[in-house]
Amino acid sequence: MRPNPSIESDRAASCRAVCLLAAAILLIAAPPALAGWVKIYEDEGSVGYIDPATIKWVDGNLRRVSELLDFKRPDSQFKGELSHRFLVEYDCKKKLVRVVSVTGYSERMAQGRITNTAEPKPNWAQIDPRSRHANQLRIVCIS
Repeated sequence: MRPNPSIESDRAASCRAVCLLAAAILLIAAPPALAGWVKIYEDEGSVGYIDPATIKWVDGNLRRVSELLDFKRPDSQFKGELSHRFLVEYDCKKKLVRVVSVTGYSERMAQGRITNTAEPKPNWAQIDPRSRHANQLRIVCIS
């Protein structure tokens, strides 16, 4: 008995559709460590990243971005956390920064269990032109 080409092409099309759906689900559910984190600084105690895909205009001169701080050693101030993920706003015109929220993680790259969440009073702070935030401001406001 000869295989029916129509049935074979339908089967191949179904397989492709299932594979595409599975790939889409994996991309949507990808953990933050697989997201587009870009290293923007490193010092003796930590490495900082931003996710350029999260840069959004909020209002007027305000931009919002997800940032990640990966500790080289467990942070003794915060329950031994190995990373913090921040939602940060920048005022591009006035050169100000404020943290909207912070989440602590037990593992690097915002992985593991969530150990802490906070929404601090988002006070604006002037950005020192020599600080790491000055570089982040340039990246966020130019994008």
